Amino acid sequence: MPILNIVTALHCEAKPLIEHFQLKKISHENLPFPIFVNKEQTIYLIVTGVGKVKIAAGTTFLHCWNGSKPTSCFLNIGIAGSTQFALGDCLLIHKIIENSTGRCWYPFVALIRNKNQGQLITHDVPQQSYPAAGLVDMEGSAFLQTASHFVSQEHIQVMKIVSDNDTSSQNQLNEETVKQLIAKNVSSISDIAHYLLNLSQQENELGKDPEHLTEFQSTWHFTHSQTLQLKEYLRRWQKQITKINVLDFCKHEKNASAAIHKIITTLDEHANSLH
Repeated sequence: MPILNIVTALHCEAKPLIEHFQLKKISHENLPFPIFVNKEQTIYLIVTGVGKVKIAAGTTFLHCWNGSKPTSCFLNIGIAGSTQFALGDCLLIHKIIENSTGRCWYPFVALIRNKNQGQLITHDVPQQSYPAAGLVDMEGSAFLQTASHFVSQEHIQVMKIVSDNDTSSQNQLNEETVKQLIAKNVSSISDIAHYLLNLSQQENELGKDPEHLTEFQSTWHFTHSQTLQLKEYLRRWQKQITKINVLDFCKHEKNASAAIHKIITTLDEHANSLH
């Protein structure tokens, strides 16, 4: 099944997400971090605490605790400071800069449409001044670095909601204000969450053997390279030619090569007929 791991630093950031995704706290185990999960066990949320060390530890713990696979996805949601964007703006992060080292990372956002984007600078301590461009936080770079050890970067996204700027200090923030900021953007956050869940599901499907593979292998002898070809062609057949049983279609072929040839020829003819 698909798995999405949501990581927040603060419980007030997590609260609207817990309500929206109908998550329940894991209470039967003594855990070092509070963890919440939905009924289907496809969405997990952990509250790690503030700062790079804590978010790295929490992200690692969640990955190990729920047995996340390379097909799982990770999403960091949190508040950030900015003068470029207005208070309450929700940004998908396309570049992360770690202030202490100068290192940069580029989350894969090319396939995500209709979301405002910005760059994020991660600091070790709270900031009272803001850059002319982008946002500032204390977790983003560590989250991305850590999650990248477990899944490919296409499976990791960071979203930040602007909570403070040079005229509205972070010292004026309270839990209720933060909850309201997240709640107002829960629809946009949900869009990205479901995008990642769909991505995880697609990756899971690619890892499964296609329908009828076992029957083909028991009928004809396929070499390793032929088996790889067969898997690809059977997956295409499942998606493109749904009304014809591929095993029945090939049952009179004499060997593996002939069966593969018949499948790929038919797939090509089908593709040409659509143009």
